[in-house]
Amino acid sequence: MISKEAHRLTNLSTNVLTLTTLESQTILNNQTSFDLTEQVRQAVILLWPQLEEHKLNVDLTLAPATAFGNADLLNQVWVNLINNAINFTPDRGHLTIKIERHDDQIAVSVNNDGPLISPTDQDHLFEKFYQADNRSNVGGLGLGLGLGLAIASQIIALHQGRITVVSNPADHTTFTVYLPSKGSAK
Repeated sequence: MISKEAHRLTNLSTNVLTLTTLESQTILNNQTSFDLTEQVRQAVILLWPQLEEHKLNVDLTLAPATAFGNADLLNQVWVNLINNAINFTPDRGHLTIKIERHDDQIAVSVNNDGPLISPTDQDHLFEKFYQADNRSNVGGLGLGLGLGLAIASQIIALHQGRITVVSNPADHTTFTVYLPSKGSAK
């Protein structure tokens, strides 16, 4: 129990430091062009043990896409979004991860068939320390710190993109990140 609490506090302090650093940035460092499709694929592979543990079905539809930005920061976004989807999807549930190219942007979406997010919670999900009703977390453990989506949102904003959430009975819950496709992040 002490070890778990120490791990949780370490994650909390690391995430607070990360978010504070991101909030103070106006310019992205270490920007490069990179294979976004491969990066998302690698995030899925990294989280594969959790996907198998929960016996989740995963559909990947990854159009070829190249991004321009800070690859390390964007990788954190994909890991956060996919990990959240795993945590909020019941065993034997379903995840769909897509990359789609549009005229001037790339859309990366993570959809799960777990519990819906209330409209009130949707309005606050990207705020620091905000946690939706923990009963909707399939594990019910309430282990989230309320920082992962705030960090993801800040990273996406630094890349001149945006992140949205849609949660309804027809589509379940989908987080979509929109990034400029021409590589003009500053």
